[in-house]
Amino acid sequence: MQLSLHNGSSSGVTIISNIFIDYYMPRANGEFVKIYLYLLRSLQSGDTALDLAAVADVFDCTESDVLRTLRYWENQKLVVLAGTDTQTSIDFLQPMVPDTVQNTLAEQAITQISPATSTNTVTSGSPSTAGASVTPARNAPQTGTQPSQTTGNKKTMSADRLKELREQEDVRQILFLAESYLGTTLSRTVTDELLYIYEELHFSVDLFDYLIEYCVSKGSKDIHYIKKVAFSWHEAGIDTVTRAKQETTTYHRNYFSILKAFGISNRNPIQSEIQMIDHWMKDYGFTMDILTEACSRTVASTGKANFRYADRIVSGWKDKGVRHLTDIQALDTLHRQLQSDRQEQKQRQEQKGTRPAGSGNRFNNFQQRNYDYDQLENQLLKK
Repeated sequence: MQLSLHNGSSSGVTIISNIFIDYYMPRANGEFVKIYLYLLRSLQSGDTALDLAAVADVFDCTESDVLRTLRYWENQKLVVLAGTDTQTSIDFLQPMVPDTVQNTLAEQAITQISPATSTNTVTSGSPSTAGASVTPARNAPQTGTQPSQTTGNKKTMSADRLKELREQEDVRQILFLAESYLGTTLSRTVTDELLYIYEELHFSVDLFDYLIEYCVSKGSKDIHYIKKVAFSWHEAGIDTVTRAKQETTTYHRNYFSILKAFGISNRNPIQSEIQMIDHWMKDYGFTMDILTEACSRTVASTGKANFRYADRIVSGWKDKGVRHLTDIQALDTLHRQLQSDRQEQKQRQEQKGTRPAGSGNRFNNFQQRNYDYDQLENQLLKK
């Protein structure tokens, strides 16, 4: 694969932004930093056409490692990748102070970052951050990345087994990938959870790579979310990156199909909506035709997109044993029949109530039928 570099800076020499040094370099894996600097050096020296294999040889790594590095820096918004499988264009962007740091500095709070080894307070020399204390956060917990204690029927591994796993090359690579994507040194708890997933599910390094990349792309670095996705893939028989991509693409398409059924076309689904759709599809096992029918009925009844109203419809169908659209049609037919019977019974009672006292009519002197409507519904669905 050929790499084509494009400079977003007018400088003719190799210049490293102070913002990169202060905010991005400390949090990144050392190999990622080296490859970034090498490509930046090549770009600013005029060598804008590089071969992926040649870059991998320089750092004694694989081509996948280089591509993984590029994706990491793209996630950090320092480069933009475009192109095909044979030609990739890399546009270098001007490093900007991360939004989280800007907000903290604006509040004159202490921002924590994680230099590789230093434990001393460092003062940024950039004009926008002069006088602000920047404290290493290598040992500090980060929001969204530190899980609570594991619950459930998790098997415990002995200390010897954990040590044995850590010595395996695949495991070292998996932990390296996780640390790179999560942007922090892995805690003992997170490391043990990843080793547990590796031991129980036997994911390959490539599948583990895509698992973490996928979860991070969804905005979650929580080990519990990563674990949940991993076990859902395992239960679905997903054991390759290709199958995982097919699964995630399908679910991604389904989210937008649901929004379309609601008449929504100008935004992405939010997390609560994704969770509800997943609940309908994975826990209830409903297909898209049933769910889009529920959405259509919701809009027809309320005049707007209402996930909670749709959830009541879907839950009701689940309770009544619906599995196919024909089941819903049968319920509709039964519902209309029961409504007709209720109306007829009501009219008879009204007629009986308006008749003069003592007037007998042999055609109305009979015991009215009482229906168990729930039982009728269940009997109809079992036919």
